[in-house]
Amino acid sequence: MDITNDSKYCFTGSLDGVLEIFKVQNGELLGRMRKSSKCKCLELSYGDKELVVLYESFQGGHAEISIYETKNIFDFFNTL
Repeated sequence: MDITNDSKYCFTGSLDGVLEIFKVQNGELLGRMRKSSKCKCLELSYGDKELVVLYESFQGGHAEISIYETKNIFDFFNTL
């Protein structure tokens, strides 16, 4: 879990592969995306421009690092 520097948004990841974004002020879920791997760790970059996520396959042994531009994540959720 990580919270933006302005404390407006909270990013969470779980072992079922789900990433979620919440508004801190009221707990509103803004969006959810799922990947076919476990989310082991996530962290926002300095300045909150990128979200770095470490995934591991459900079978184990294979790891992957994904880097998302937070602007693109918000743009994606606003089009749903």
